[in-house]
Amino acid sequence: MFSIISVSTNNNFSSILFHFSLLFLFTDPIETSGRCGYQLIKDNRKAKVVGGQDTYEGEFPWIVSVRKHGRHHCGGVIVGQKWILTAAHCVQSETIKDLMIRVGEYDLYNNEIYSRDYSIDQKFIHNNYTRINAVENFSISINNADIALLRTNHAIQWNEYTWPICIPSNDISESISISSKKISPISSSMSASSTKLGQTAIVVGWGKIEEKSHSHSDRLQKAELKIIKQEECSQWFQSSGRNFSIKKNVICAGYIQGGIDACHGDSGGPLLIKLQNDLRMDHYYVIGIVSTGIGCARPLLPGIYSNVFVYIDWIKKYGTFDCSICLFKYFFLIMMM
Repeated sequence: MFSIISVSTNNNFSSILFHFSLLFLFTDPIETSGRCGYQLIKDNRKAKVVGGQDTYEGEFPWIVSVRKHGRHHCGGVIVGQKWILTAAHCVQSETIKDLMIRVGEYDLYNNEIYSRDYSIDQKFIHNNYTRINAVENFSISINNADIALLRTNHAIQWNEYTWPICIPSNDISESISISSKKISPISSSMSASSTKLGQTAIVVGWGKIEEKSHSHSDRLQKAELKIIKQEECSQWFQSSGRNFSIKKNVICAGYIQGGIDACHGDSGGPLLIKLQNDLRMDHYYVIGIVSTGIGCARPLLPGIYSNVFVYIDWIKKYGTFDCSICLFKYFFLIMMM
């Protein structure tokens, strides 16, 4: 059984206070402060599946199912009260009337009482996006701006199962080092002593659990991946007979022996890292968007993710962010736990 650590649903006053706070807790279009990326539900179960793990309900409340004609099409991640970040290749050729967003989703084949659908009133594709179809053997410079924003027709309602992820601020982008050694970002909403991370990140989605499978996973999956230096990533591809030139616009993640990877159906979903602030509170940041790859979990063929750090200014141009009352809002939430 999982437990909600933010409030007790048996306590009417706490429940009312929690939901009242949500009315003003988020007012900014794009989230970059310490109040985002926080798990309101905790559970330590680890159910093993092929190449990864089942998540538990509410573990990643910022993940969404981008649906086409009512069926799961791609992943996406909530970055604001009306904003979904996803991959451009998922939505470029689709009309917005054929797409919708489902938040609070966990099991694709069972309707959760806390899931909700939102129509899309506008989509924004990065101007530099060029579609790349991954094939078995070709030479290419991978630098294709595979990133998009979707705007929902109504403001997303926050609850324990629906919550925004943090996107990096510019000072994080300047101080981050994506390599096989470390990732040590510092958030403007945290002090300079943010915890340094290791060399792994988490990918989340409903994609196939095997490359040759004809069906997607019904339950939301997660997997831990190694972040690979650009030079090393290019060498891996070259060793496999593919002459890829990896540029700064993408992140490579996977393992030299394969075995764990994003797969078909995971496109548009997030590559996440977890930071800890001075209060030892864990927050998740989206650093990549599932973009492309050759097959799934093959040796020497890591997954390729759009590098969110490169596109921070493009993402944030669709909304302004004022952090003048961030700490008050954030500590108000903490006091209710």
